[in-house]
Amino acid sequence: MSATLPDELRDTAAAFGPSRLPDRDELFLAALADEIAGGSGPALALAVEQVYEGYLAHYRTSRTLAAGVADAPRLLAGDYFYAHGLRSIAAGGDVEAVGLLTQLMACCSFARLEQATLSTDDDLWEMTVIAVAAGRGSPARGMATRAFAAVRAAISGHDLEALAAAAASGLRAVRGGRRSGDRADAGSSMSSREAGEGGGPRPSSVTGGAG
Repeated sequence: MSATLPDELRDTAAAFGPSRLPDRDELFLAALADEIAGGSGPALALAVEQVYEGYLAHYRTSRTLAAGVADAPRLLAGDYFYAHGLRSIAAGGDVEAVGLLTQLMACCSFARLEQATLSTDDDLWEMTVIAVAAGRGSPARGMATRAFAAVRAAISGHDLEALAAAAASGLRAVRGGRRSGDRADAGSSMSSREAGEGGGPRPSSVTGGAG
C-alpha cells in the first residue's frame, strides 16, 4: 500500500477541522491493496478507505478528525469522504464495486438506526472489502451479492437477528472463497488483528463510537 495513503486521508480531513494521521493498523485495505490485480490497487485502496472514513465519521469514531470536532463539520466530512470515494471508483469503471459499497452503506445505515450490534456492521464491511479487492467478476463478489440479498430480506422484515446471521454467513462464505483460491491469503494480516465487538478481525478504529 502507498505510504502516502494515511497522509491523503489526513489532508482531506484537514479541510473540516483539526486532523490526525491514521495509524497503519487503522486502515482496512493495508493488507489487501497489494493483492488487487493490475495497477489499480493503491487508487482503489484509497477510495475504499475514503468510503470507510465516511461511515466512521457518521456512525463511530473518525480516524482522521481530531477528537472534539463539532458534529456539523464531522458529518460534512463524512459526506465528502463517502461521495469522493464512490466517485473515484466509478471513474475507474468498476460499477460492480460501487454497487457493493452502496448496498453496504445502506445496510449499515439501517443497522445504526435500529441500534444493531456493531459486529453486524463489521462483518458486512470485511465481507465487502474482501469482495471489492478480489476484482470484477470474482467468486467473492458473487458471494457478497448473494449475501446482500439475504441481508436486505432481513431488513425488510426488521429482523435484527436474521440481519446479524446473514452478515456473519456472508463473511464466512467470502472468507472461504478466498481461502479456496479466489484471492489466496489476501488480507491475511487482517485476520490476525484484534477483533472488534462481536468477533471478526477489524481495524482498531471500528471499536470506537461516534455520535
